[in-house]
Amino acid sequence: MAGRPVVGCVRTAGRRRPESKMFERDEVLKELHARLVAAGINPLDPKVQAISEVVNAFYAEKTREVLQQMQAVLSKIET
Repeated sequence: MAGRPVVGCVRTAGRRRPESKMFERDEVLKELHARLVAAGINPLDPKVQAISEVVNAFYAEKTREVLQQMQAVLSKIET
């Protein structure tokens, strides 16, 4: 999964279109790894990796939802 971009999607007229790349997955994992080490947790432990994947997926989903809500509000604002 290295180097895979993390992107959001926006629903437009019933279709989903990918948003531009927000950040690289490697960048996020590198920062998480450093924080786990600083907390005295081994980021290479299989259980820690499994938990990290679940938590990352959860926050990615929540971020996508917030971005979709923001897009819906912004689309209602006349420019």
